[in-house]
Amino acid sequence: MKFISPLITVRDMRAAREFYESVLGQELLHDFGANIAFKSGLSLHDRTHYAGLIGRDETSITSKPCDMELYFEEDDLEKVERALDARNVEYLHRIIEQAWRQRAIRFFDPDGHIVEVGESMEAAVRRLHAGGMSAEEIARESLMPMEFIAYALGTSTNA
Repeated sequence: MKFISPLITVRDMRAAREFYESVLGQELLHDFGANIAFKSGLSLHDRTHYAGLIGRDETSITSKPCDMELYFEEDDLEKVERALDARNVEYLHRIIEQAWRQRAIRFFDPDGHIVEVGESMEAAVRRLHAGGMSAEEIARESLMPMEFIAYALGTSTNA
């Protein structure tokens, strides 16, 4: 069995598509009207149409389910935050540094799905190193193995 795509339902396909394309940089792969697929693998499905497919009333499809999130990576989180501010999105939190030292921002998309945008761990390693941390300190703080730290810094594992 092969996993293909997460699919989320949306109330307004036009608004959702515009949000994912302009704010999160998603590129359209297929547009089937009630269902669209982005090159990244994410798919959006019109909520009313989807409810019919699963034999449910549209009102049974809840908004703001906080039991999952869509995860994206972007190293310029300030740029993401500016784009979100321009749209007056509802934040779960603005940019934070998580316990493993990766920076992230979480918010709701137009349909109440949680979206997280985090910096890549490679970028986190480089940021911590530029801030004066040794490779060993970064490995301890980020929980990443020394091999990954060396890869991210472009050094040998003895760095």
